Amino acid sequence: MNFLTQNESTTATIVSIADERIKAPTGIPVRNYLQEAENIYNWCQADREKLVANGIDWQMVEDMPARIDALREAQAIWTTSDSGEVGIEKEWHTQLPAAYDLRKELARSLKFAFRDNRTARAAITRLASGQSQASLIQSLRDLAIFGMEHAGYLESKKFNMQKLTAGAEMSRKMGSLLAAVKTGRSFSSESLRLRNQAYTYLKEAVDELKAHAVYLFAGDKNRMRGYTSEYRKKKYNSIKNREKAAETAQLEQTIQ
Repeated sequence: MNFLTQNESTTATIVSIADERIKAPTGIPVRNYLQEAENIYNWCQADREKLVANGIDWQMVEDMPARIDALREAQAIWTTSDSGEVGIEKEWHTQLPAAYDLRKELARSLKFAFRDNRTARAAITRLASGQSQASLIQSLRDLAIFGMEHAGYLESKKFNMQKLTAGAEMSRKMGSLLAAVKTGRSFSSESLRLRNQAYTYLKEAVDELKAHAVYLFAGDKNRMRGYTSEYRKKKYNSIKNREKAAETAQLEQTIQ
């Protein structure tokens, strides 16, 4: 996967983050988290002396813009890959019922043409079996080949040879679609892992910075304001307001 950040050291660190360390974003959209990380980075500059004296690794703080850029890019890569996958998946699922119907019709028509040949009908049944996606694709091709191998006989029975062509074409189409779906799933999974690795790397810095700030400015609401998540604060207040409104409504109903 192409990861375009110019900071090779940051990239190397991100992709090396082991599975047991990887965290996924929870409770806050990535776009909001990115903005808050930038805000905290700018806010903490005024507290550098106190933070360093408290033992924070200031190089980690200085590295935050690179971590932010990496997460922003990884999020974009994942979002793009996910959009592409959705389109391919949609086309696959749209075509799938038609492919099953075509196989059923092709097998039924061949069996009718070979109604006096028990061996041929048994072969057709075998070729048309299997409910897996791979079986569907293969059986469409197998039935088409079987029919072409008996083209002379089928033509004498007035068999619609276009059905064989349709079966072969559907097999090719569905085979290509399935390959694209699997490739898309694989890429999306890989890009999601990369996004989460980049998120983890930034989160480790943000959490460390906040931990020092909480210790240093526990009694200073003015300084702590810049280290507090506005998104989570608004969400918390919104929940509390809804709960208060619900309690008020319930109380009014009780009084009535």
